[in-house]
Amino acid sequence: MSSDALKPTSKPSKTQITVRIEKDIFDSFSRSIKDVRLRRDAYLNNQLDVEAQEYLAELPANSERAARFLRFQRETLKTVKVTIALDREVADTVSTICREKKINRDAFVEQFFDRARHPLNLARCFIENPRYDVEEEWIYDDLTITDEFLADEIEFATESIAGVSRDDILDAIGAIAGTEQRDRAVNLLQEMEADNLASTQLYRWMNYSDVRAWLVENRDLKVPTLNDLLDLPGANTKQPENHHESNDQEDNQ
Repeated sequence: MSSDALKPTSKPSKTQITVRIEKDIFDSFSRSIKDVRLRRDAYLNNQLDVEAQEYLAELPANSERAARFLRFQRETLKTVKVTIALDREVADTVSTICREKKINRDAFVEQFFDRARHPLNLARCFIENPRYDVEEEWIYDDLTITDEFLADEIEFATESIAGVSRDDILDAIGAIAGTEQRDRAVNLLQEMEADNLASTQLYRWMNYSDVRAWLVENRDLKVPTLNDLLDLPGANTKQPENHHESNDQEDNQ
């Protein structure tokens, strides 16, 4: 490794640009930035760089006459002076492209302020209400279950692991994750056995792809596949994944 790789990365040098922005647009943009809790100049440093290089640079250049006309249109605007801290490289890029295209730099920054208000306000809507404009129903499923559902889960798990011993699954965990993890698995099973839930955890572990592969290779076991499990008695109403979708799937068959 070269010594240069160990040197701390220097921060980009900063500079300030001063622009005149129509007051109503500036006030609205400032509120939008505040609402989404962004640091204004850091945001502008990133966005103005992208906008200038990827979009402004693609515009056709104004003629001298057209540039004067657009400048005269700004003379009657009620503007405020705004100072923005940018990386020197970003400030130079924006100024150079505006000069090459004969575009008023203040007008470019002002138009960005104006256009950015909508996505910023939309971001505020999602920040304040994550459910805003979400098409799918947002429900906290799988956080509560009935005892009847749990009984079905236990029955299904017990039938599913009938051909695989507890020790085989624990040995697979030990071989893959180490002795400490195997011991943790044993302790967890002991806690779950009091509620007759151990089979559900064994079933879950058995379906980890690396555990399944280890069992097949080292214990010469035919670990049941999804199709095998669907052939179990009563399995037509219980599937190992997406339990809440099972009824819909049955209706479509």
